[in-house]
Amino acid sequence: MSVIRWNVSVTPEVTQPLEAGGHTEFTTFHEDIRRTLGGSGSITWAETINDGNWAGGVHTEELAEATSGNGITTAACDMLFIKHSGFQEVAHTTVSTDRLDIRDNSNPASGNTIISIGSGEAICLPKPEIAMYLLAAANTISVEWAELT
Repeated sequence: MSVIRWNVSVTPEVTQPLEAGGHTEFTTFHEDIRRTLGGSGSITWAETINDGNWAGGVHTEELAEATSGNGITTAACDMLFIKHSGFQEVAHTTVSTDRLDIRDNSNPASGNTIISIGSGEAICLPKPEIAMYLLAAANTISVEWAELT
């Protein structure tokens, strides 16, 4: 049996300012939550990578453009992994500070952005039931992604 495993961890932190005669500035958990939130899971899969840009452990990144119709389209799958490379092109020479918008593919031009990730950020979506459309908020963004079924 082939399995995809994932873990997630979220730490809601707050910064307490310097208090003269009391303490220096410090960061701590948010008072109402007081801990790190996390979980994990696993999904069986058929070992199929629907994105043909993977070979020998290397991904040939693709460009998500800001113009509708020039984004990256994904399909429903067992696991969708998306990473904003932090660069505008595959050669990784121009840094990108633009956000990568992940939209419902039913109407990529004017559809709602479901998720937006920043430079260097990544997300995994277990069992997305709809096709996604990856679109740069501005300029182009080099994207590493994997659609696993």
